[in-house]
Amino acid sequence: MDRRKFTLGAISLGVSGCAVGPEITKPQMSVASQFSSSQSSQSITLADAKWWTAFGDPVLNDIVELGLQQNLDIRRAVARIKQAEGLSAAAGYPISGSARVGEGKISGCSGETERVSSGFVRAEASWRLDVFRELESERNAGESNLDAAYEDADIWRLMLISEIISAYIDLRFAQELVRITKRVNETRRITLNETKKLVEAGQADEISVAQAQSILASSRASMPELQIMFVRALNRIVALLGIAELSAPHNFDRSAPQPIPRSTMVQTGVPADLIRNRPDIRRAEDRLASALATVGATEAELYPGIVLTGNIALNTASTGPSVTAGFLPWIRSANL
Repeated sequence: MDRRKFTLGAISLGVSGCAVGPEITKPQMSVASQFSSSQSSQSITLADAKWWTAFGDPVLNDIVELGLQQNLDIRRAVARIKQAEGLSAAAGYPISGSARVGEGKISGCSGETERVSSGFVRAEASWRLDVFRELESERNAGESNLDAAYEDADIWRLMLISEIISAYIDLRFAQELVRITKRVNETRRITLNETKKLVEAGQADEISVAQAQSILASSRASMPELQIMFVRALNRIVALLGIAELSAPHNFDRSAPQPIPRSTMVQTGVPADLIRNRPDIRRAEDRLASALATVGATEAELYPGIVLTGNIALNTASTGPSVTAGFLPWIRSANL
């Protein structure tokens, strides 16, 4: 090893443990321990809580669970979590190596039949010293990417659940409007009949009959639009579930009240908890941490590094086995 390599090694050991690259600093905000003269309760992450059960509607619970199972966007997000787990497990690992096993046979004749066989087993390994925390930065980036993948799955889940519940409420609202409109039409039909009787008795004129007929016709004309609203909401639910048709469509045709949630289902805590519970904000924070860690790992490549390499080999032959081993430290040049 020349003088230059010794100098580089001394510099690397002298600055061992030094970190390069920017560091993420989370903002510190002082939040009052009480809000609205009451102790703030522990908040629940919306992605983990089954908050839709607060509506107390078994049909809604069934379609939400079906949507979480069938939706392809959520499946893709889960697949990204598996990918991020694999990348995180492999990131920043300081030891690498390989092993080889071989066997050879030689047959020859030199006055008499002679057979010679040989074999070998060889293992090699390298250990990188994390002088400038390059490996640590890679691990931090992998962990942040994994956290971001989990947050991404939570975002898709919340978006799907929100869309399903919105479509379901629109469907029940359209049903309620249809029922109310039917009752109104019946009332106006009775009013028209009574007006006709008054005309026959000479207590009303034809203008009153015409007005009653106009009001009834206008009310009847709104019925197809309300039915279209119901069908549109139903088709939207089917599209969100990712299925061709509902297995029990009669559940959506029967009379049901408008869903009203119980506000005590999810404890939101203080206003700051509303921000902490948003997975999109947490994902942005994880992506920032991953980007800063990647910058640190890239900057660490600009400095030289120390790699320890060793190997051991076992050779077998007709003359007997032999073992050889070696160990060599070397300086990895800077990646300029």
